[in-house]
Amino acid sequence: MKTSNINRVLEDFNSLLLPEKEYALEIIRKMTIEQKPKLL
Repeated sequence: MKTSNINRVLEDFNSLLLPEKEYALEIIRKMTIEQKPKLL
């Protein structure tokens, strides 16, 4: 995991409007839930 990639994502996320942030978080949550069974 590269810290520079994480920082870029966080900077981009921070520039979004609130509705866009909420939508992005919803997508990330769904992606994370879908991936969890694969990791176990």
